[in-house]
Amino acid sequence: MDKLLLYAHYSARASIDGYVFHTLKHFRALGYEVVVASTSEVRDQAALARLAQLGCELQLVPNIGYDFYAWRSALLDRRAALNKLQSLVLLNSSVHGPFFSLSEFLDGCMSHGADVVGATLSREPKPHLQSYFFHFKPRVFRSEAFLHFWETLKPYADRQSTIDHHELGFSDYLQTCGFSLAAFHTAHDSLNPALKHPYLLMRKRLPFLKLRKLRKARHLLLQMRLRTRALLLKPGR
Repeated sequence: MDKLLLYAHYSARASIDGYVFHTLKHFRALGYEVVVASTSEVRDQAALARLAQLGCELQLVPNIGYDFYAWRSALLDRRAALNKLQSLVLLNSSVHGPFFSLSEFLDGCMSHGADVVGATLSREPKPHLQSYFFHFKPRVFRSEAFLHFWETLKPYADRQSTIDHHELGFSDYLQTCGFSLAAFHTAHDSLNPALKHPYLLMRKRLPFLKLRKLRKARHLLLQMRLRTRALLLKPGR
């Protein structure tokens, strides 16, 4: 396979929820090799069997450094395979989806002129690609600079330091290395677009929405289904 998804997973209940399988199934249907890098001690035999049935690999990683360190463990273990890839996606379990065509979305990532494409670009506190989704082209993940970032990545115990040095720092680092960044939605205010503008993201047919937002506002699920149906029935679709 020449396409790889590294999925950073965490569950306080040490389980794998149904929405995770829903996401993984769609990537597998598009020919992606899928590695679930989980910081949870998943021992549910039914969940493990379901992962195996989907053809996904589970890699248990230390519960340090949040998502970036989970990705680090899985990525560095597969560094020799990077030169064979055409597409690399990093995704985490903080989002639910796809609610719209994943194929359409990923084709857009591949055809985009940027080297690294995110779903959303936030300006909080400064411009950066939000770290729940990244798509990389070969020019990036085959470079020494890309591997250097992961090899020298330091784990942080607190969330804010992780955001400052990993999420914000990653976008800065990539641009410093000469890679171009873009997103399907760029915030034009100081609000977090993934949390504050879910309806706007839906109108742009972005396939993933923050689970945290859905859990806080369950009515959004019904509205989302209705709006999704309206969008799909819209003339020209």
